[in-house]
Amino acid sequence: MSSADDKQPAKPSSTPDEPPSRLAGATRNATFSEWWQAAKTIRPDDFRNIEQVPCARQSLMYGIAGGTAIGCTRYLTSNPRIASNWAVASFVLISAFSWRRCRSIQTSQMEQMRAVKEQLAEKARRRSAIRKERSTSAETSMEQAGP
Repeated sequence: MSSADDKQPAKPSSTPDEPPSRLAGATRNATFSEWWQAAKTIRPDDFRNIEQVPCARQSLMYGIAGGTAIGCTRYLTSNPRIASNWAVASFVLISAFSWRRCRSIQTSQMEQMRAVKEQLAEKARRRSAIRKERSTSAETSMEQAGP
């Protein structure tokens, strides 16, 4: 062995069962081929039922309106190509941010509803326990009074 081989750091070995992102200290960005593989999984049927996706309509409407407004404003001061780039970019960003905000609001509302349901269930359990206690105490007092 030469001295140059001794100075090279050891490369972490990756097994087929363990993805490279789980290696210690490894940071990993998705490659184009991974993005392409993910894009291939999108089917036309996915867009036929887009109204069933929570917050999709609202966020797309905000994105369309914002993208149009920003694109038209940029068109007044620059060429159409730059304006269209701004319009598309602002559509994507506004849609993504408004969808995320809508989903976070929806999640917090669901958490609040779950907490209220739990409180109501606990209150109902306590009421039934009190009623049961009252009925058993009434029965025992009637038995003690006797004929």
